Amino acid sequence: VGGGSLGSQLCLCPAAASQEPVSMAGKCDTIYKGFAACLISLGDSMAQSVRQQREEGGEEAQELDTICKSWDDFHACANEVLSSCPEEAAAIWESLRQESRKIQFQGNLQELCSARGRLASARGSPPAETNQATLRGSA
Repeated sequence: VGGGSLGSQLCLCPAAASQEPVSMAGKCDTIYKGFAACLISLGDSMAQSVRQQREEGGEEAQELDTICKSWDDFHACANEVLSSCPEEAAAIWESLRQESRKIQFQGNLQELCSARGRLASARGSPPAETNQATLRGSA
């Protein structure tokens, strides 16, 4: 029984001797657990959206919006997890995001959801141009 106490004391001594590294490590000791929770939440959200689409028979555009909302929620979650970490963790996350944009893989959520935003804004401009041309022609 006494050996267990001694073992506990020996384990605490190195931590007590080097408070600075422990406190620095404490800021990011939950990054991986938090990031994993974000990934699990993303998977759960996407699985739920697939079930809803099957039950409701929704349109493909609506399904894409739902999937991209899940992706946006994942990004918000991951950014929150990293917000309490040193700059290195944020730099690594940004590097991963940049690399994911380079991947030319059909079905890449980063590309798919980014393209959705570009397509929506591109769809919005031609009618405005058409309306302006129509107004100029009738003036």
